[in-house]
Amino acid sequence: MSLKPATIARADYPLVKKPQLGGEIRVFTTTEPAGLIKKLQNVGGGLYEPTLLADEGTYGGVTVCAVGPNGLTGEISGLITVPDWCINKSTNFPCGKAAEGQVPANGWGARGEILHQLEIPDYVAGASPALWYEIGAVTESRGQLPMRGNKSIPAGMEEAAYTVPGVTKAGSLTVTALDYGHEEGLRKIGGRSATLMLRCYRAGGMIETGRIFILDWVPSPEMNFPTGESEATNSATGTFTLFAAISADGTP
Repeated sequence: MSLKPATIARADYPLVKKPQLGGEIRVFTTTEPAGLIKKLQNVGGGLYEPTLLADEGTYGGVTVCAVGPNGLTGEISGLITVPDWCINKSTNFPCGKAAEGQVPANGWGARGEILHQLEIPDYVAGASPALWYEIGAVTESRGQLPMRGNKSIPAGMEEAAYTVPGVTKAGSLTVTALDYGHEEGLRKIGGRSATLMLRCYRAGGMIETGRIFILDWVPSPEMNFPTGESEATNSATGTFTLFAAISADGTP
């Protein structure tokens, strides 16, 4: 069981270091169970506090460790690391950076940092029956990731005399795709709790560099049927709180 893309060959490093095109994102979805199993926070002094324990049962998927909303300082040996093909080798990781495996009991991060342990349905290309299916012909996907922002505090005549870390904003994602009716595409999962998988490619769609998994996304598709020869589309917006971005490894 694995959610990670194939390892990228060293000869392909020059290709994957270039910016990504919008058309190189493929969007898959599943309504199989997925969710949070455990949440740990570094509270300082070598202590790691379980701030939330989900149900004792599991979802039967792949176990994933994901960085919380305020990022992570430092690698987690053998788990969350920097892929060799990356230009930026900084070991500060943004919200959502993830890898397969259990949340470590201790020895990671700085005070206040959080890790989530998730379970996500396994993806096996060509499996029958398929747990995941491609939404197909996505014309646009855009949204806001649930990262922590700033809060300004006024004092006297200064509107922002102080700035402090604020709340984590709710994540949202809008997907627009060609209309396939009620049997395929976005309408197939309308009103259902779904997990999305955004597969990210480079080099004209030949090399997969990473996968972004968005959990608990409930779409309410809006139909658009223009006149004449214009394409019929469905557009769905949903909020979410958890996501996991898993990068492909590089060749050792």
